[in-house]
Amino acid sequence: MSAKTRADLIEVLADRYGEYRQGTATGGSTSTCVDTSGLYEANDAWIGHYLYILTDAGGASAAPEGEERPVTDFVQSTATLTVSPVFTAAVASGDTYELLPVRREVLARAINAGVRAAGDGWLVGTVDTTTVTLADDDYDYTLPTDIVRLMRVLYRDASDESYKDLPG
Repeated sequence: MSAKTRADLIEVLADRYGEYRQGTATGGSTSTCVDTSGLYEANDAWIGHYLYILTDAGGASAAPEGEERPVTDFVQSTATLTVSPVFTAAVASGDTYELLPVRREVLARAINAGVRAAGDGWLVGTVDTTTVTLADDDYDYTLPTDIVRLMRVLYRDASDESYKDLPG
């Protein structure tokens, strides 16, 4: 089984929500994205989807990379998507994009929730009973390298009273 990246999971999940497309712009502006080599659907087919700019063609991670806007119009004859509100910079030829049926953050939250839920089943609890001594009002402790998620820290003072949860 090959490893899946977050981008792979977003693609799979988005496709299950509805129509998903990834492509490369052949032109555009702050309010449009044109892809004459990849968009052939009927007029208005992409209305209600979200246009997310994956990468900036210039390679500088410049705007509109990482920006997402709702699609308000699609014209098949020109392969032009229109968005509103507009991007902070023009979509350029070579920029890569995704067309998503729901906002990208919704997909990311769903993936994170699934990973958290799965993690509860395969994480193995570990108890480390290391003593940490207060020196110059500074606690220094290096976590073991096999710690994936720190769930709880308990403490007690020299009085040997019962352990208490460390707040925060």
